[in-house]
Amino acid sequence: MAIYLRQWATEHGIALSTAYRWFAQGTLPEGVRAYRTSSGSILVDSPQAEDPLDSIDIHALVDRLHAAGYVVLTTEQADRLGLHADTGKDKDTDQETEQ
Repeated sequence: MAIYLRQWATEHGIALSTAYRWFAQGTLPEGVRAYRTSSGSILVDSPQAEDPLDSIDIHALVDRLHAAGYVVLTTEQADRLGLHADTGKDKDTDQETEQ
């Protein structure tokens, strides 16, 4: 997905004049690809954002939660105790329930 250079600069906290200068000099940050369209607009290819949860170390998170006094259960443990999130579905039939 491409976005305008102005939007890219704003999202990254970069002054617009700096972004234009970097584009003109060909010194945009590594991995940032920008190009001028036939109408004169400058577009920046914006790679799809990674899911921020992909980079979480789940074991470190659980350790921190335990250290803070939280009890962390697996899904199976929560089900055995009858503690499951209200997802709007009946747990046994997996069909939508009326709210």
